[in-house]
Amino acid sequence: MKYIYLLLIVFFMCPLDVKATNEEILPFSCGTGCTWEKKGTKLIITATEGAVMDDFEEKWNAERRVYETTAPWGADFTEIEIVGGLTNISKSAFEGAQFTSVNIPDTVTSIGEDAFSWNFNLSSVSLPNSVASISKWAFAKDKALTNIVFPSSVISVGDVVFTGATGLTSVVVENSNTALSENVFGGILGNVYCQNFEQCKNKGITDQNIIVFSKTEDGVYQIGDKYFASVDLMLLGNDWACDSLEQCKKALSAMQSGKTFRIGNKLYASLHDALAGNYIQKRIYTIEEASKLSKPTGNTFRLRYK
Repeated sequence: MKYIYLLLIVFFMCPLDVKATNEEILPFSCGTGCTWEKKGTKLIITATEGAVMDDFEEKWNAERRVYETTAPWGADFTEIEIVGGLTNISKSAFEGAQFTSVNIPDTVTSIGEDAFSWNFNLSSVSLPNSVASISKWAFAKDKALTNIVFPSSVISVGDVVFTGATGLTSVVVENSNTALSENVFGGILGNVYCQNFEQCKNKGITDQNIIVFSKTEDGVYQIGDKYFASVDLMLLGNDWACDSLEQCKKALSAMQSGKTFRIGNKLYASLHDALAGNYIQKRIYTIEEASKLSKPTGNTFRLRYK
């Protein structure tokens, strides 16, 4: 009889143990068609086509002195990967997290309230040309964030999106018809680039910090008489301007084709290299410069590079 009792105990306990193990391995739900799992300090969000992430609330972490999400994955992760067809970044989804960059899928159409706020490490965000709305406080207190571009798809932006993001030096609004809330740029110490001055006027930033730009049909950016082959180069300033509109057109075409291109008198292998200041060759224009490397005759000299 004693052995029968032991066998019954083992029989009923084993399935429970197997179930617990499976639950630890399988991903957990975060909404309709949305699941999540952690691998070390990396959070992975996996979504089916049209998936919708649930909204979450915030809570105060007295030890870290930040607001954090109440989402089941918490805020103690330093990497994030979003895979699949997620349509939204929900309210407070990653509030208080600690990752440095995030690639948002081009299926996302809305970014919720406080979605990325209170992340002191977030320095790079690329918004895809699918995002239509950005809610208030979405990037509040993100002190490491330096610049951000609202793509032409953005229809509306909520209030004080960047309040407390003291490291932000530039915000670009690509669409002159984007509806901006009254105090959308409140708390920004840097510049706002707009195609329409009136669009950004009285939106929480001084007139002196509004820079008006335009964009040609070819995708070249222009400020005054200066042309730039990309928005990133425009934000670096006049030293990164092309010699002419035609040079910028050629550079932009070469970038898109993965070929080398010239900005000013320097040749670059990629936009990444250009942004880092790593050029392949530098063309010498003046006789004074060339005389150090060649032997000019009269006013002519052989084209040289260094």
